[in-house]
Amino acid sequence: MPHSAIAQLKRLGRKTLEQPNWFDYRSIGLDASDVPALTALALQASYDDETLDEFEGYASIHAWRALAQLREPAAIPALLALADTNQTSDCDWLIGDLPNVLSTFGAEALLPIEHKLCSGQGDIFARAAMAEALTHIATNHPDRRDACVTAIAKSLQAFTDNDPVYNAMLIISLVRLKAVEQASLMAAAFDANRVDWSLLGDWEEVQIELGLLAERQTPKPRFIDWHPTPQDTTELDDKRYQIHIALDNIAPPIWRQLTLSCWTTLEELHAIIQAVMGWEFAHTYQFTDRHGNIFVPEPELVRPAAGRISKDDSLVSLSEVLQQPGDILHYHYDFGDDWRHTITLEAVDDHADDTLFDPVCLDGGRACPPEDCGGPWGYQEKLQILADPEHELHQDMQDWFGEDFDPEAFDLSACQQELDSLGYVSGFPDFAPLPDTTGKPRKAGKKNKRRQQKKARKAQRKRKK
Repeated sequence: MPHSAIAQLKRLGRKTLEQPNWFDYRSIGLDASDVPALTALALQASYDDETLDEFEGYASIHAWRALAQLREPAAIPALLALADTNQTSDCDWLIGDLPNVLSTFGAEALLPIEHKLCSGQGDIFARAAMAEALTHIATNHPDRRDACVTAIAKSLQAFTDNDPVYNAMLIISLVRLKAVEQASLMAAAFDANRVDWSLLGDWEEVQIELGLLAERQTPKPRFIDWHPTPQDTTELDDKRYQIHIALDNIAPPIWRQLTLSCWTTLEELHAIIQAVMGWEFAHTYQFTDRHGNIFVPEPELVRPAAGRISKDDSLVSLSEVLQQPGDILHYHYDFGDDWRHTITLEAVDDHADDTLFDPVCLDGGRACPPEDCGGPWGYQEKLQILADPEHELHQDMQDWFGEDFDPEAFDLSACQQELDSLGYVSGFPDFAPLPDTTGKPRKAGKKNKRRQQKKARKAQRKRKK
């Protein structure tokens, strides 16, 4: 192949990668003789989308896709080597592409993938990508389905030593293959409390997906935080939290203190914060716990830091992220103005009356800044102008804020009325629709985790192909 073909590949850039269908690399003259050069290029992958050059920075991605299209078995070891880097989980392109790339080799890649999957070494997300590759091979080559199921099950047999998140991802692959023959193994992993429920639901949910149960035999769990050691969550049934919410980078502080159920979801907490602080549901938001995990309405669109995860905020309760007084949760609202809030758990109390699940504002200080005022620094600059009658922009600022605005005011009664206007009892699954960041009503009730997960995976595959 002329050197110009590799040069053309390096100039394809990101836009080509984002097309619905993969680029036809043979059309620029690539063939089997280019496997060594493409292999070397693929292994030079960058793992930070923000620093990728517009063209050559994406050449590695084009290289491994080209190798997949050429389907030369000699490329398999190099493609598997891509999963060996300790930064694999940082590259969305790689994690998204690996299953599709490896599965194009069909049965020839089965044993190498199985070896990588069962090695017990490396990034759990890269290894989970091996399991997903096997599900693709089984789907495209039905005669290899049993071998693929056996390979995935072999890795799951080490569930006591595996990361519980990894076990959940293995079970997701087995469920996709309807591997009913491995039900006892999956049940054992659940019984040992070695499966992260937040990814796929409990064992009854899995049995329903496998067709082993027609419907649930017990009440559906709320999918609170899974812990590697069994927890008696009934102890949390009679708890309410007292929390303190404060805006960061503002002095004097703007803050609120309230009580609410420990079962309040973070989606509900978003609405509560909007009401109690005085925001207007006008912008996007995210929660971040003390470990760096992210909780948002659409976790599939967020890339957390290495070793961290993103979850649907409607499926996470306060009891997951705050357990002991002093625990902290961060709430980021309006990424443009950059309003950051620190939520601190102050006390955990027993309750004797279910009405105490209602969020109650206890106290607070100072008015909420207006929306779109420039963030903490822009707001404080505007207040300085507002407080200076001699400033040339004083009248303009007074008109902008309005005559009734008092930055030092806090009305506890009005704050509670805003909370009551939400129209639901926090901590229970059936609550009134909450406004989303555009002010439109959100669908009431819990989302079906499995349906959402399938939708996200389908969208991801469509994006990456």
